Amino acid sequence: LPYASQLIWLADSTFINGQKHKFRANMAQWLNEMNHKDLQHDFENEIDSLIFEQKMKKLQNGLQNQNFYGGKGQTQSRHLKLTGFQCQPNHLTNGIEIKNYIERLFDVIQKITHWHIAQHQIATNLNCSTTAQRQTANTQEMLKNYNSLEHFLEQNNVFSYVFPFKDSINFTNNMF
Repeated sequence: LPYASQLIWLADSTFINGQKHKFRANMAQWLNEMNHKDLQHDFENEIDSLIFEQKMKKLQNGLQNQNFYGGKGQTQSRHLKLTGFQCQPNHLTNGIEIKNYIERLFDVIQKITHWHIAQHQIATNLNCSTTAQRQTANTQEMLKNYNSLEHFLEQNNVFSYVFPFKDSINFTNNMF
């Protein structure tokens, strides 16, 4: 399945974070816990190569040619200076356009991976909109005030989070 594993490496700039820099050890631990032989092989032998980046660029170009929006990444790959490609419909505001965009994206994922995604799993409600707040907090203060990451996430109704630096957490909450 060409591009199926690349889709996994594309998510959240995973292949870029796994290249030989500060996040590589974190990626090694993640893959060890996943115990996925193909991804482990890619990680150990390919993701830090120009050839792998050329494959990723071809995948990103294919997604862009189908009018999927890549977004702006902060971290760049070593050889081709690629950034993440998140396929977020940030440029759309109309509910019908967003629904169509998401359905097209799932259709592409199904074609690449040969997975079957049931329609009810991607059903969208056109009569609602989702908004949220993106915030940043100091990790030491967060632990001091909440005693654990789990308690912080629960008490703040956090939808998603990332640690961009060792001393901060970015999170999205107040989804409605």
